[in-house]
Amino acid sequence: MPTIECSKCGGITNTAVSNWIHPEIREDRKAYECYAKILDGKWVKGCSYDNCNPYLKPSVDNLIGVS
Repeated sequence: MPTIECSKCGGITNTAVSNWIHPEIREDRKAYECYAKILDGKWVKGCSYDNCNPYLKPSVDNLIGVS
């Protein structure tokens, strides 16, 4: 999945673990918010982790190591 910058927190995330298409793809090609982001080479909770879709949350938790 492509790397993308989060417009809300400035973190580096991925299109699979961020909201980058709703309501539409931004002209600046940034994500609206992220559920997970890369910090110091590791995946951590993103700025909108608590708002993550319940169907996506298990994948995000697995990625960041939350059990």
